[in-house]
This record gives sequence, C-alpha cells and structure tokens, in this order.
Amino acid sequence: MNYYIFNPYANNGQINYKLNKFDKKRLISTENSKALKSLKRKLKKDDIIYFIGGDGTLCYILNNYHFLSNYQINYVAMGTGNDFNKSLNTNQAYLYTINKDYHFINSFGIGFDALVCHKVNNQTKKSKSSYLKQSYLSLKEFEPISLDISYNNQNYHYDNVWLCSLQNGHYFGGGLNIAKDADITKEEVDLCIGYNCNIFNVLILLFFVKIGKTHWFKNHFFTIKAKDITIKNHSVILSQIDGDTAYLNDDITITNKTLINIRKSSLDELMKEGQHK
Repeated sequence: MNYYIFNPYANNGQINYKLNKFDKKRLISTENSKALKSLKRKLKKDDIIYFIGGDGTLCYILNNYHFLSNYQINYVAMGTGNDFNKSLNTNQAYLYTINKDYHFINSFGIGFDALVCHKVNNQTKKSKSSYLKQSYLSLKEFEPISLDISYNNQNYHYDNVWLCSLQNGHYFGGGLNIAKDADITKEEVDLCIGYNCNIFNVLILLFFVKIGKTHWFKNHFFTIKAKDITIKNHSVILSQIDGDTAYLNDDITITNKTLINIRKSSLDELMKEGQHK
C-alpha cells in the first residue's frame, strides 16, 4: 500500500488541489502529527511512502518520525532549493545522525550557511534566488568563528572560519555545487571548510561555489572525505540541518549512519499512483 505525506505549502500551496482526488485515508499532511504517529502501527514491510515537498520537509519527517526511514521512500521534490534531489541518482542514500538527536541526508553546516538558511526560512515568500540574495545581505552580520575539528584520526584547528559543512550531496543553498565529488551512497561525507577569510575572500568564495570551482580557491577552502568527524563546540552555535536550523551547545559528532531506500519520483508518477484506489 502507498501512503502520501505532503507539505501543504509545497508548490506554493498548489499541491493541495492536485491531491484532492487521492484516497484521503492514505493522504497525510506534515501538519497532522496524530496521523503521522499512527503510521507506526499501520505500516507493513512492503508499504511505500511518498514524500511531497522540499529538503526541509524530508528533514522534518526523518527527524520527527524516524521510523519511516525503515520503509521504501519515494521523494517528489517540490521545495525551494531541492538540493538533495539533484544528487539523488540511485535508489539508496546514507542518512546520518548528529549528536543522537538530529538526522541529515543532504548537508549539515555551521557558520555562514546556517545564518543564510535561518534568514531564508524566516522569509514570508521564498524563491530560488533567496539563498544567494540572503548570502550577500548576511556578509556584514556574520562573525567568523574558530573551530577544533577531528577527522580521519587527526586533530586540526582553524581560525576565521566562515563555512563548515558536512556534505552527503553535492549541493546546498538552492543549487550551489559545494562538493562536486560527494557520493550519497558512500559512508564518507565531504567535509567542506572555508577559513582564514575576510569579506573580500568570501565574495570570491561565493562566486567559485556558484560556478562549482571551489578547488581554485585552495588557500581559503578545501574539501576532504571523512567517516568520523567531531567538531568541538565552545559555545551555543547556529547550525543548518538540510536547510532547517537549530542551536547546538554540545560537541558535534556523527553518531550513526544508515543506508536507506529512497528514490527520486516525479509529480506525474505520483498522480498516476495516487489515484489508484
């Protein structure tokens, strides 16, 4: 049996009209927590879950109803950025757990990208240009941080850090190719760090991120594949988790990695499947 979990605000609310002929018993809004919780006792091994929304919707569901990651997921991307969907070219992907409480499937970041996501999420209206616009507006507000990071059995210290992102997928920020060699089917994440930067350096970095050429900026940016990562957190810090934001005050560590079944689906496929009674 198929179940359809949808963000009622997806596609600027147009999704509600497109789903009005679906079986109401299998159609569940992300705002209906009671119905989502009840799925835990209803679902059978071969049932299929359709997610309809953006990266934020997927992140919200996997964080608050983690049991759904045990089932086949068909992802219909209808968000603002759809970054994870751009990397989803297989039927499986790793889901990572941070500090035992948070799960991410595309990216986890602290620093400048978290501030930008925070500002975008607080906008009344979003568009594909929102991330780039807020990036430039946030330049004067952001204060660089110092980080102690352990990865691949080594300890490192970085000053004037603007960006620290763990990338499972290639993209973040609405289509910016930050990690061109990332692979969602491998256990390693791509650790991306922008450091020793001033505002001028950051403007150049943003340009290179936009065109997918960050390897041209080696003095202030690098990526490395790593399995075990710990970021020492010396204060409360704003983070972004697949585009959603949260404040963390503990050391940040990947505590679990789970390979889940998730495939890219289309609106056309959804409409054909969902109207079968």
